[in-house]
Amino acid sequence: MMSRDPQTLEFCARHAINPGYFLVYPRADAAPRYRMFLENWRRTGWPQRPNIAYSTVCYVDESDAKALEVAAFRASRPYEGFLAPPKPGESFDERVAAFAKMFVGRGEPGASEIMRNVFDPGYLLERDLVFIGSPETVAAKLRAAAQSGVFNTLMGELNFADLPEADLMRSIRLFGEKVIPALRDYEPF
Repeated sequence: MMSRDPQTLEFCARHAINPGYFLVYPRADAAPRYRMFLENWRRTGWPQRPNIAYSTVCYVDESDAKALEVAAFRASRPYEGFLAPPKPGESFDERVAAFAKMFVGRGEPGASEIMRNVFDPGYLLERDLVFIGSPETVAAKLRAAAQSGVFNTLMGELNFADLPEADLMRSIRLFGEKVIPALRDYEPF
């Protein structure tokens, strides 16, 4: 269940429901809530470790340079579906601003900032909100993000925007053959 609501996370812990969150919620904001979720999970006595998901774009290629060339811009395009349909005459930027403003009203300024910039590839890359690079780079970024963001499951959006099929298939192969084995024994909590 994708949630960042403390009451929902408490419910999930009591009922052994695995939660998660999307890239638009800052990992620094999510971490304390998910640490509390883990404490509640342990207190409830569940024997298994929960799966906490983080959902974002992931692209792996043979080198960082090639990965960025293929996927950097495309990684900023999949999230248009977050926006409300356009009103007559409403610009794309106005739609983004309206959606970002909603997060401020919910008391989530960090999510508002991410949403205002989610269509800016440089912003996404500088903050490791999407994982793009060589297998070694992606594995290192995932490891660091999982530690800081308290997640152990990636809901990676591998087929995004207009990614050509050959690039998609290479990314999937490299993710499966190199990234997964590099992280197989890693447990951030």
